[in-house]
Amino acid sequence: MIETEKMNVLLVGSGDENLLALEELLKSIELNLVKSESGNAALTMTLEHDFALVLLDVQMPDMPGLATAELIRSHAATKHIPIIVIAAFNQDQKFIFKGYEAGAVDYLSKPLEPYILKHKVKIFLELYKQRKALEKANKQLYQANLEIQKQQKEARDEEHLKKLLQKAGVLCHELNQPLQSISGYSDLLIMDLDKDNPVYERMHKIRLQVDKMTHISRNLMNITRYEAQSYLEGKIIDIDTASQHSEEDALVKPYFI
Repeated sequence: MIETEKMNVLLVGSGDENLLALEELLKSIELNLVKSESGNAALTMTLEHDFALVLLDVQMPDMPGLATAELIRSHAATKHIPIIVIAAFNQDQKFIFKGYEAGAVDYLSKPLEPYILKHKVKIFLELYKQRKALEKANKQLYQANLEIQKQQKEARDEEHLKKLLQKAGVLCHELNQPLQSISGYSDLLIMDLDKDNPVYERMHKIRLQVDKMTHISRNLMNITRYEAQSYLEGKIIDIDTASQHSEEDALVKPYFI
């Protein structure tokens, strides 16, 4: 049974007796022991679950234990799992070297010495915990870096928008003078025209559009940092309410008729 609360260790052996012996030796350690009697089943388990360690008996019914180790090492998702090879006592040095070449990180010979077995298992469990802690820290660091980049981008965008608004304010200030001149000339022309004159109505419409332009221009100059930040947060700057943040009334004086 695969548990998530404890660290998983996969026991791969050729018979119930060997697996039971390993399980008995390791029962005092706080871990979740998962047993497999074949290399193929072991491969499937390592691909589907997270194991801190694999204890692999080289005598397997369906494939040699070293071949199982090589296949585990060949998959990107499982190549990081440490493998301890367990073999008969009379194995020569050449066989041990093959075990390391197949991907094993350690070697134990039968009969197993309980103290040595437990000590080595505990070392790999500690390495597993450190690796998981490092992965968690890296993930948190990555998320923090993304948040910092987001904040930096928002700060750059806000600064850019502030500069644009400052430029807009300068342009609007320069635009006010010709608008006031047009307004004054329009008033004078309207005063001199009879209401029945067709030109009167046209001048009246021009004067209304000048008023709107002046209103928008003055409100743009009154936009504060609050409106800029609201814009960065996805809101639309409301030109009509911008004048509420200014002591000066943005409306132009009505023309006289």
